[in-house]
Amino acid sequence: GTGDVFVRDICGDPASGPRKLSILAAARAIQFPVAFVVLAAVLLGLHYPARMVAAGFLAGLGMSLYAGVLVYRVGFRVTLTIERDVIAELISVIVLVPSVALVSKTDWGLVGIFACQVLSRAVFLLLCVWFGRGFYRPSWRDFSASGVAESLRPCGAIGFSGLLVLVYETVDLFLLSRLAGFADVGYYSGAQRFIWPL
Repeated sequence: GTGDVFVRDICGDPASGPRKLSILAAARAIQFPVAFVVLAAVLLGLHYPARMVAAGFLAGLGMSLYAGVLVYRVGFRVTLTIERDVIAELISVIVLVPSVALVSKTDWGLVGIFACQVLSRAVFLLLCVWFGRGFYRPSWRDFSASGVAESLRPCGAIGFSGLLVLVYETVDLFLLSRLAGFADVGYYSGAQRFIWPL
C-alpha cells in the first residue's frame, strides 16, 4: 500500500519524484532493521534448529533486497515503464531456477534454497537500479526524518492492515511447524499457494 501512496503523490507533483523516492528508500532502510530484529526474535524464540535460523536470516536479507526493488517499482509505475520491472524480475527468476536446481544436488537444504533466493533478489535489485537510473539515483541529500514521517503518515493505516493480514496468513505455518513435521508444513504451504490464485 505504501507504494500506491507514493505513486499517487509523485503523479500529483512529478517534480517531487526523486525526493519522494529518496524518502521511500530511507523509510525502507529504517523499516528493515526493525523487521529483521522481529524475525530474529521469532526464529530464536521458537527455538528452531541452527540451519532453520540461518535460512531465516537469509530470507531476511532477501527481504531487504526486495525492499530496494519496491522503491524502483514505484518509479517504473510513475514513468509508465513497468516493462522494465517485468524484465528485471524475469531475469531474476531465470537466475533462480537453475541455481535452485544446482543447490538441490547438494546437502545445503533450506539454507541453500534461501541463498539462491538472495542471489535472485540481488540480480533483481541490480537490474532495477540499472533500468531506473534515468529517474532515480539513490541519494541521502533529500533525506530528512521529518520528511519520512510526513510521507509515511498516510501509509500507516494501510501498513497496519497489511501487517495484520501477514500475521493472519503466516501464523498457521508457524503453529503447524511446531505441531507437525516440516513435510506437513511443506504440503500445507504448497496447497495454500496453489489455491490462492483461485
